[in-house]
Amino acid sequence: MNVQAALESFERLLSNDGFAIERLTVAQGIGAMLAFYRNQRFENCLADADGDMLLYQWGISPGDHADYFEVDVTRQFILDGESDDEDFWQLSLTFKFVPSESLRAIESGNKWCPLPHPKAVDDFECFVHDSEAFRMTGATDALAVELGFFNAG
Repeated sequence: MNVQAALESFERLLSNDGFAIERLTVAQGIGAMLAFYRNQRFENCLADADGDMLLYQWGISPGDHADYFEVDVTRQFILDGESDDEDFWQLSLTFKFVPSESLRAIESGNKWCPLPHPKAVDDFECFVHDSEAFRMTGATDALAVELGFFNAG
């Protein structure tokens, strides 16, 4: 499958699983993205050469009118293993929360899953589930959920 179909393919997976993006919890969204990463490969992305990776990131992010605590999982594609900016594409699922004092106390961070090999994805999933950001937001309704596919270069 072509990388340009990543957004449509992920939206179809969510729909088939009975999920609506605007009502996803962090646990549901990350679970779906992990399943998508485990099971869907794309053309022109060399997974063993960092061409298909997952990024989990969290922390306070400034908004136009207020700060948010964000939890994000992003699938990054590098086409044909090139390092040119136009060859970096990202499918990003972001959850925004009102930053309570307990969320503000969580140090921002990130973790990459560089390979879609089963052990690497399992270890990544354990890290996500053990993270304080996931534990604090996993089952909580987000203020907003955003799904996007864009050139990251």
